[in-house]
Amino acid sequence: MSEVICPDCNGTGRTKGPVHINMGDLPHRWVDSLKCFCCGGARAITRAHWDARERGAELRKARIARGETLLEAAKLQGISPSEMSSRERGAPIPKQEQSP
Repeated sequence: MSEVICPDCNGTGRTKGPVHINMGDLPHRWVDSLKCFCCGGARAITRAHWDARERGAELRKARIARGETLLEAAKLQGISPSEMSSRERGAPIPKQEQSP
């Protein structure tokens, strides 16, 4: 499976800091960087993940152009707002939901 350099960290495997970490009731922390959320520190993502991110960006752009909130779009599609957000961020759609 082909891979491409992670677009979020540009192949470093780390986020740019400083990063705020909310510790709830405990004192909050600031760190210089964290492992990249997109590639998990691997510095690259698969072509399928790249394609899912592009489709997600298109979904979000279309939703905003229609003037819909994330919540409204999720309700229209019969999914949770968190699932809608995941799709817009490029999380692959589970196989059972993909069209043949």
